[in-house]
Order: sequence, then C-alpha cells, then structure tokens
Amino acid sequence: MHKHRIAAGLAAMVSVTLMVGGAWAAPAAHADPAGAVYTVISPDVTDPSTVCQNGNPTQNCNLYYAKDAVFLNATQITPGDYVFAVVDPGGKNDPSDGSPALLSTDPMSARQFTVAPGGIVTTSPHAVVGNMIQLIPFADTPNPGGVYQAVVCPMGAVDPATGMIDAAQCAKSDNFKIVASTGSLLVAADATLAWTKTTTTPVWQKEIRPVWQQEIQRTYRPQYALPVAQGLDTTMVSRLAYSGTDAKATPSNGYVFKNGHTVVTLDMAQATGADGQWITIADSSYNSNGKKTPAEYNRPIDYQYNVKIVGNTLTISFDNRLISASVGAYAACSLVKDSKGVVNIDGSFPGNAPKHYAGGVTLTLTSPCSQVYLYTHFEAGSLSWYPSLTDYRFVGDKLVDTTVTKDAWVRDDIAADYWVRDDSTTENMTAAYDGAFSVSVADASGVVWTCDGTLAMCGQATLAPGTYTVTLSAVGLDPIDQTVTVIAGQAVTADFGAITVQGDPEFVTADKTYLPDIVLAKVYLDPVYTDVIGAPIYLNGPLKNI
Repeated sequence: MHKHRIAAGLAAMVSVTLMVGGAWAAPAAHADPAGAVYTVISPDVTDPSTVCQNGNPTQNCNLYYAKDAVFLNATQITPGDYVFAVVDPGGKNDPSDGSPALLSTDPMSARQFTVAPGGIVTTSPHAVVGNMIQLIPFADTPNPGGVYQAVVCPMGAVDPATGMIDAAQCAKSDNFKIVASTGSLLVAADATLAWTKTTTTPVWQKEIRPVWQQEIQRTYRPQYALPVAQGLDTTMVSRLAYSGTDAKATPSNGYVFKNGHTVVTLDMAQATGADGQWITIADSSYNSNGKKTPAEYNRPIDYQYNVKIVGNTLTISFDNRLISASVGAYAACSLVKDSKGVVNIDGSFPGNAPKHYAGGVTLTLTSPCSQVYLYTHFEAGSLSWYPSLTDYRFVGDKLVDTTVTKDAWVRDDIAADYWVRDDSTTENMTAAYDGAFSVSVADASGVVWTCDGTLAMCGQATLAPGTYTVTLSAVGLDPIDQTVTVIAGQAVTADFGAITVQGDPEFVTADKTYLPDIVLAKVYLDPVYTDVIGAPIYLNGPLKNI
C-alpha cells in the first residue's frame, strides 16, 4: 500500500481542493454533508472473521479484535474536505487537538482527507486501502464498555485562527469496540548447526638405536716356565784353584793368560773316567796391571762343564740343564817353557781367541797324552741354563681362542624423539541446533513481543488477533521473516522449516602420531665373557711342546 504524507500543518488545510465535475473548486464554508460514515475492515483481508467479530465486515463492523483492523469508510458523504478523529463516545465530543475527549494520537494535520467523485484523496500518513482510511494510531478508550467513536468533520468546521473544531458540525460518526481476545503464535524450525572442524595432528619421529650384546667364550691356557740362569756379560773361563787370595797367589791346577783367561791342568784320571771331569765356570775379569786378586777375577757362576777324553778325542759338554753356550777351546799335551824351565803359558797356545762352538766342543788330540792342558773360552752373554728341570713356575695365562657363542638383541633405546610437522584436516560438521534464538514479533505499530532463548523457551506467544511479522535470528543466522495472522482462540505456527545456523569453527589437536621409526646402526654393550681354562703350556725345559 502507498501512504501520502502532508509536509505542513494547519496552513495546509485551506490548500486542499475538491474535484467536482472534472474541475477542482474550493469547499463550502460550513457544509452539512449528506450520507453516512462507518467503520469497516481493510479490503485486503482475505478472512474477515480474523479481524471482525460481528456486523458486515466490509460495510459496517462494530466489534474488532485489534486497533489496526479498524478502517473508515467515508465514501458515501458529500464530496468535500474533511478531518477525522477517534474520540471517547459521549455525545458530540470535541475532536480538536488538545481536547480531553480526543483519542487520536497524531495531529489534526495528519488526519485530513478529501472526498472526491473518484474516491478518497489524501496526503495523510494514514494507510488508505480501497478508499478505506486506517484509523490508528489512537489511545485506549476510557469508556467502561470499551467503546470508541469515529467522527468526521468538514474542514469548514475548523477555525483557521485557532485550529479548534466546531463539534456541532461533526454530524457524521460511528461507534465500534476493540475486543480483548487473543490467539497463540507458535514458532517452529528444523534447525541444524553447521560448522567446520579442523583437526591438527602433530607428526613426530623416533630414532631407535638397537642395543645388542655378545656372549664370548675365552679359552686361556696357563703358561709355565723354568727359571733361566744367565751367564755373565763378560767372557767366562774355567775356574782355577789358588793357594792364596792376594795378588801373589798362584793357581794350583792351571795357568792364567795375561788377559785373564785360564788354562786348566786336567785331572786325567777323572777326564778319562766314565763320568769325565766337571770344571766350574768363572769370571775372567782382568785388568792390565795383573794385580787383581783371585777372588776378583776367579768368581764362579754356579755352573760347570764336563771334559771327557776317550782315546784321542776330548769332548767338552754340559748337563741337560744347558740352554745355550758359545764355546771355544784349545787342548795341548805339553806346555812351552823358557830357558829357566818356567812355563810360558802365552806361548803355549796359538792364540787367545779360540774358535766358538755352539753348545759344546769336540777336539782331537794330536797323540795320546799323559797330561792334557785345556784352554776353554765362553763368549760373553752366550751361556744360559736351567737351575732346575722340575721347578716350573706359572708365568701367566695365554688367550688362545675367542668364540662368540651368542649375539643377541637386548633392547631398543630411543636416541631421539622430535616433532616433524603438523597435519591438518578440515571437515564440515552438522548437528541438531538446540541453542538460543532471538524471536521478534511485530505488527503495524511496531514490535509487540520478543524472546531470547531456545525454541522450547521462545516457541509460543499469546497475541491479540492480527497480522504479524515474525523474525527469527541467532548468532550465525541472519534474520528470517514470516508473516502470520493470529486468530482469536486459535493457534498459528510460524514454521521456518529447515534452517542452518553457522557455528564457530572448531579447532582440535589430536594425539600425536609417529612416522615409522628410523632404525640406527646397532651398538653393543660390553660383552659377557665366559672363561675356559685349557691345557697348560710349558714354555721351555723338557716339557716344552707337549
């Protein structure tokens, strides 16, 4: 519908013109219009019973459910300029602005209209539907019976100077009632909550270090050795017997070279006997002045060699304790003497460095000798022997074999455990929405009912009969409107059907997951050893290599 509004006040009243016979003319000053006025419903109402309870709704209704249902039919009065008002009934009450009887709440200038041959013409803000003028806004009547009166006054009844209306000229009126009856408004919706759910899954990585251990059998053999006696690191010779200990002492069984080497006069009975002659070995230390005492240069080393003569063969040998020896020897059947008969020992042998033989010497005598003189020489450091052939002593174990008897996994150690990345997935989620809505109900005069809560809380309102705009909204839902008509004693449903409320995004962090383990090179714990003792090892002596 279209509404035409005036832009000025009382000064505009006198500017309204009337079209008569196709031409506009000024209205009569005090017209007494013919015909009648009465209240009706809007021609747009499809079901008059929803707004009018008695009478002919389109001709003359007397009982209405709501104020906005009351319209004025003034088409049957004499054409001219008029003003309408709703007043408290009680005779021809004064409809002037400011009158106690006036119930209309807008100024007179907003209620002016013209009855023309072609219909109602007005610039009033009041709705005009099919030449019917809507009467609201107006206040509640103080009449005990709930009666209102609609009056129509010709503009000629208005005093231009004061704006007051001569009520005696307001001959056209109609009474009506507003019945305080209600209906029920139900609000329904199939609401779905929709949101996005983003799940973040931390992805981690472990580095695993396998730990292994070996069991190793070690075989040891105990080692035994005979103690070894070592000759001197100087040249060794045959030990002689001396008559004294001072520097003038002379040997009783041999001779001494200038270099300290000795010649033994063999005991032929022993040397040629079955066991031979045993001769002790001694130090050959000597100094150039020749004045060392026998005790200094004839010191024994506690080992002997054996001389045995069989026929023309002289053999120098050792007992079975010998380990090594480097022997040089000369044998003579006679000695050289000077003119005085004194033995010249240095001239009796060809030299003082006889040939060396390893382990023993066999000499051939030039002829059978009744006496043999033997010069024996032992090279420095060459002589060694066993003091005992039975006194084996432990010298340590020898590792002769290692065998891995077991090579097994023990455990896995976590060498590293670290974040790699975050994987994210986003899903569209839905669920039944049972959250809060904002419900607003408005009629032509404005909002008449609101509620914030669930539909269980805000799904029903009690309203006066009439047409309403129901607005449904929520956080995440733009306002949706539906127009409904409330009928007294009945329930009407504003069903918004399937709606979707957009919820806040949901962000979830899931439990971390792991990529396949990275397996590092295995490491070994210290081995577990099992020791086995094997057969003994004899390093020397008669038991060697058994």
